[in-house]
Amino acid sequence: MLAAAFFLLPLIGILRQGDVGSGLSSPLAKPALRISLELSAVSLGAMVLVGTPVAYWMATHQFRGKAVLSTAFELPLVLPPAVAGLGLFAAFGHTGMLSSELDALGLQLPFTPAAVVMAMTFVAGPFYLRQAEAAFSAVDGDLLAAARTLGAGPGKVFLRVAVPLASAGLGTGAALGWARALGEFGATIMFAGSLQGVTQTLPLAIYAQFDVVGGFDTALAMSALLVLVSAALLVSLKVTPRWQPSRPTSRFLFARSLSS
Repeated sequence: MLAAAFFLLPLIGILRQGDVGSGLSSPLAKPALRISLELSAVSLGAMVLVGTPVAYWMATHQFRGKAVLSTAFELPLVLPPAVAGLGLFAAFGHTGMLSSELDALGLQLPFTPAAVVMAMTFVAGPFYLRQAEAAFSAVDGDLLAAARTLGAGPGKVFLRVAVPLASAGLGTGAALGWARALGEFGATIMFAGSLQGVTQTLPLAIYAQFDVVGGFDTALAMSALLVLVSAALLVSLKVTPRWQPSRPTSRFLFARSLSS
């Protein structure tokens, strides 16, 4: 009960004191919520498109340096978000390591919506990648081997066999990654700033209101809104059928399903 009270009381306090209707009517909340939802969805798309084949490759291959590469992928999980934002700035900023190449291409990334997406993906991507790798690791290797012996190429094995069998685990990772991207703050404010209507996400708008005189009630209202949105994501995760590792299947049944 003490543990439950510790985690629930802050959320209950926000919901009791924060008026969601007032938060929605705030001139800051609507554009900030729109930016948060749109850019976090773009970030989620990047995680899924890039992270899924990477996770599959990591789960199905053993190679020298795998532990080092896995650590590099997971390091953003433990980095302070402000450090992550500074790292993005040091790599892709106006004076960063790739500044001359980006200038040659006419690209300016800091303080743009693209910078918000990059910050979200950098911080939230490992949540999806870890879950996706675990999901692919639990797929029965005999099924993948059977697909290859039946003439399926690497791409078909990945898309037609591995991804469907790991789909529930991939969905769990996607929900976790999206929820983390939606709540991202530190890396975003360091790399993308807090430009209203451009890069100001809902967490940044909450901080902006908290930092001004008389803005505490508005910050509470927007916080209540963000709590409800995040809770809706987690509830959707809970009602999704639980992912179970695949069980060995008859080769003949598998062959018929593959040919279909």
